[in-house]
Amino acid sequence: MKKRYDLARPFTFFEDFDRELDRAFTPVKEWKWRPTARVEEEETHYHLAIDIPGVDKEHLKVELNDNVLSIEGERKDAFKKEGTEFKSYGSFSQRFTIPDNGNADEIEVSHTNGVLDIVIPKTQKEETKRSLEVKSGKSSYLGRLMK
Repeated sequence: MKKRYDLARPFTFFEDFDRELDRAFTPVKEWKWRPTARVEEEETHYHLAIDIPGVDKEHLKVELNDNVLSIEGERKDAFKKEGTEFKSYGSFSQRFTIPDNGNADEIEVSHTNGVLDIVIPKTQKEETKRSLEVKSGKSSYLGRLMK
């Protein structure tokens, strides 16, 4: 494998040599990443979709604590290129607050084709309709407030 060193800058040879030496003794490269997330609000639910290509279901952790949805994951990759084996490791952590009208007891989480789908149903308010009597004079409650 040929190496090309740029000698126009001083110490380039040594910088490149140090970088190659570090790479040889650091076989795994680690990075943090922030997957793309999309939220859509529908009439009956919220849909949170997170793009996490290369992350297996076994490397995902989804928790709900005090209306905060925490999502953590990691992906590991290993491949060979020109006879050299490369390994990499990446992790992410994101948090989302569940809306007040979200039903935390019925959240559904699924993982398909590199996308984590989270469906948060909305709580269904029972519509109460009744006729109210109109009285003459001040109400007793309003009378107490006006004193």
